[in-house]
Amino acid sequence: MSLATNIQILENHIAGNGGDPWPYRGIGITNDNTSSATLSNNYILGNEKGGLAETGASALTGQITNNTILGNGGYDLNLRDMNDIVTGNFCETSNPAGLCPYPLPRFPFDTPANQPPTATFTATTSNRTVTVTDTSIDADGTVVTRGWTFGDGAPATTETSHTYSAAGAYAVMLAVTDNAGATASTAQAVTVSAPIHIGDLDGMVSSSKNEWQAVVMVTVHGASEAPVSAATVTGSWGGGVTGSAFCTTGTTGTCAVSSPQIPKKASSVTFTVTGVTHATSTYTANANHDVDGDSSGTTITVAKP
Repeated sequence: MSLATNIQILENHIAGNGGDPWPYRGIGITNDNTSSATLSNNYILGNEKGGLAETGASALTGQITNNTILGNGGYDLNLRDMNDIVTGNFCETSNPAGLCPYPLPRFPFDTPANQPPTATFTATTSNRTVTVTDTSIDADGTVVTRGWTFGDGAPATTETSHTYSAAGAYAVMLAVTDNAGATASTAQAVTVSAPIHIGDLDGMVSSSKNEWQAVVMVTVHGASEAPVSAATVTGSWGGGVTGSAFCTTGTTGTCAVSSPQIPKKASSVTFTVTGVTHATSTYTANANHDVDGDSSGTTITVAKP
């Protein structure tokens, strides 16, 4: 629209003017030497021949402030010279240049490019089981799908707990998708261990004239009571003698510890398992037992001969 001078143009929405004849701009002001105008807080959008322009023979003296002038053909803001006070306008193109310090997306407003999600997760292990928690974020949306692979050949799943068939190190991967279809993935290594326990304690003795000695055979079991080799058992003696002892199991899962020499006056001694270590397994003391019932699986009493 073309307007007279000495006028205030405030808080209008002026959009979509187009065609011929010229001018089909948003606002055109015809000036003379005494013209003045105040244009503030207007939306001047998508006009074919320009946004805001001075069309007369002289310069306009006025204030052009805090307008949003976007997506117009030609110039968004076209002024004859700089008698005007021009501040705080959101626009893209101007004549003279430099009048648009606050550019915005063109009209129609472009949707900002979708930001992909950031995939992150935490993992905790217990024996051969890993439990994962998705902590992924999406700065401009939401994570809508997630899938896990656990590095042992099992198919991808949405389940957050997985039990491995064997102890070892595995690569767990998380793949996520946001509400706009963007994807991200991440992976981290986890190490799981097989639980082991004491499956049997058997006591034996040997004797001399003034002393005797106790020997305890220790058997370490894993899953399904299978023997575990290369497990180091530590323990302590009590009762009629004190001291510590250790042994390492062989292929049958068994090893032996011997007590110091015990005075004849001592009627019995005890051996208590204090720990079991293994490269890929975790000792579970509360699973200790004794297949033949002559101990608790943790402590055995051995009587003198």
